[in-house]
Amino acid sequence: MFYFVHGILFAKPYPMMSYLYNRSVYQLIYLQAACIIFFCLFTCTVYAQNDTALLQKSSKQRGYTLNFHYGSIYAHSADIKNTADARPKGISFEMSNRSVDTATWNKYGCYPSSGFMFAYLDLNTPILGKSYTAAFLFEPTFRLNSKMDIFIKARVGLSYLTNPNDSIKNPDNRTYSSSINFFTAAGIGVNYKINDHYSAVVAGNFFHNSNGGFEQPNRGLNYPGISLGVRYSVQSNVSPVYKRIKDTAWKANRTRYDAFIYYSPKQGYNSDWRNRRKFVMGAGGQLAYRVSNINALTASAEVYYDAGISSIKRNLGDSSSNVFAGIMIGNEFIFRKIIFSQQLGCYLYRNTETYRELYLQPFGSIYHRWGLRYKLQEHWYFGFNFLVHGHVADFIDGRLVYRF
Repeated sequence: MFYFVHGILFAKPYPMMSYLYNRSVYQLIYLQAACIIFFCLFTCTVYAQNDTALLQKSSKQRGYTLNFHYGSIYAHSADIKNTADARPKGISFEMSNRSVDTATWNKYGCYPSSGFMFAYLDLNTPILGKSYTAAFLFEPTFRLNSKMDIFIKARVGLSYLTNPNDSIKNPDNRTYSSSINFFTAAGIGVNYKINDHYSAVVAGNFFHNSNGGFEQPNRGLNYPGISLGVRYSVQSNVSPVYKRIKDTAWKANRTRYDAFIYYSPKQGYNSDWRNRRKFVMGAGGQLAYRVSNINALTASAEVYYDAGISSIKRNLGDSSSNVFAGIMIGNEFIFRKIIFSQQLGCYLYRNTETYRELYLQPFGSIYHRWGLRYKLQEHWYFGFNFLVHGHVADFIDGRLVYRF
């Protein structure tokens, strides 16, 4: 059956389904060359100290890293196969501080770094444009030998993407529809120490951009890749060797209970299928059982109301409940005042048959959540959390957590 809406002929029911699923190389080389020159001049002139024996006594190692990135767009859905041949490339600059004192080693068994990353990527297709990113980074490093460290890196921030979906100017971009997007990344790599200050850095990375359901379409942008870089450590890049005396203070309070509420300004529609700002609101509880200084296992339950899905179902003639309930198990990584969480969930209650069959959006019984929160006071935390169905982020919420 065919439908006419706003003068357009559609071969599937409901026009919003069609809407939702529907010289730079050389410049980059010049930019990279300029950045290398700047980086070398910056590190050699501003930080020309060379008394390694003295500098190694510092409990902090400040570092500056310049990376060159090359990757490939992962077209995880048939809707975005038109970007599958893209090969993103670009640069990033990182500023970080690494803790190398005995107290940190005793507590965590590694030398963690934290700081900020600024990146530019050419996404290698006119459909996607370019990306400018600012992100917080966290990087635990583990000493392999006197010359090499292995690290795991997580980054969370915001990206400005230059060519979002536009029904007239850029209808082929179904990966993102707003210029401002959330950025998350994970990576693993190796530092090879050239001398006491300079290191070569090689890493594998997985980058992700999504607006968390604020605007549609939002299939998400995923691009795995590799990076090669050089790092300058101001004080020293030496990873000390300590005899570890494990910190066991965490065992005194293994079990914690959390209560949380959250809110998300999710996109929805009016009766004419015009965009309207809706919301998601929910609450839940969690049990966290500490198994190490940096890890806790979690079990939780949540209930939420989704006004965005409600507006879609209403337009499809479905008046069923828009309350969702689920249970989850997962893990928390704990570092000082920051907790990074990963959870796998299962819906106990949902009414999404019409939403999946007519609106053609993935909404299985299994979902996963990814969260980051910061300790404000003794019992209070504030953070953000993604809810994802398959490979599609449904929404990102801001939440307030009380830990008993």
